[in-house]
Amino acid sequence: MRSRFARIGLPLLLVAAALAACAPAAAPLASRTEAPASGAPAPAPPAAAPADRAVAPAQPAQGGATMAKPAAKPGQVEANVPSVLDRMIIRTAEVKVAVPNVRQAMGQVEQIATLVGGMVFASTFSESQQQDVATVTLRVPPDQKSFQEVLDRIGAIEGARITEQNIRSDDVTEEFTDLEAQLRNLHTTETRLLALLERATKLEDILTLERELGAVRNTIERLEGRKRLLERRAELATIVVTLRQVAPGKDARPSEGWNPFEIAARALAALLSVTQVLATALIWLVIWFPIYAVPLLLLWLLRRRVQQARTAG
Repeated sequence: MRSRFARIGLPLLLVAAALAACAPAAAPLASRTEAPASGAPAPAPPAAAPADRAVAPAQPAQGGATMAKPAAKPGQVEANVPSVLDRMIIRTAEVKVAVPNVRQAMGQVEQIATLVGGMVFASTFSESQQQDVATVTLRVPPDQKSFQEVLDRIGAIEGARITEQNIRSDDVTEEFTDLEAQLRNLHTTETRLLALLERATKLEDILTLERELGAVRNTIERLEGRKRLLERRAELATIVVTLRQVAPGKDARPSEGWNPFEIAARALAALLSVTQVLATALIWLVIWFPIYAVPLLLLWLLRRRVQQARTAG
């Protein structure tokens, strides 16, 4: 009896123990693979990070390579890229015009500057028997449209002919930016020197700091003056107009080929000029005669007496 129970019961106990050991491990696996019940709510997804939380910077990959910089948004301009509209351009022009009436043309040029919102910066007029000459310096808006409009209006003056025209545009943006950077550094140096001067106690240190401070301030004044000059020149363009008189109907340009009538006219004008010079010299001699006649008379008398003395001896 005991031997039968041992043959039957002992294997059953071993199988039961094995099943009891496998039951806890199978239960979690079943819970993972089992679908949730229809009535139970689905598990909530993990909460998203707040939108305003700063994103950690990308770490460089192995070998020293860094992540590429994200592309800029459309319409966004980087701060270190200068815009075309921010360029500082200084426009200047020199125009020489031949006109039949210099005074009348001079007034028209001044009106042209006023019409486009500019002004007359300086003007000179010289009148002579041969040719009247006037120089007018205009300050006009620097935009290309207004600048070219002034030049076109000057060329459209009645009877005027442009004999020479020089236009120049100077981009001083780089110089202006460099001046601003230098001024920032110098102001920082000035502040530091002032702080050191307040803490200085030795006379030698005080004198040295004051000398350095004076040199820095002189440089600041010089650079600020140059900066203001560039700003003023860029605010308004400069046009220098030179007006010269020419006879009505006469072409200001030299005629091509040989022209006997023109040569005769020039020769006659030269003869008249020489005659005027000789007549002017004669008038001066007559007027100054009492001044130089007395010394000449005394020299003549002295020479005559010397000759008479030699003859008598």
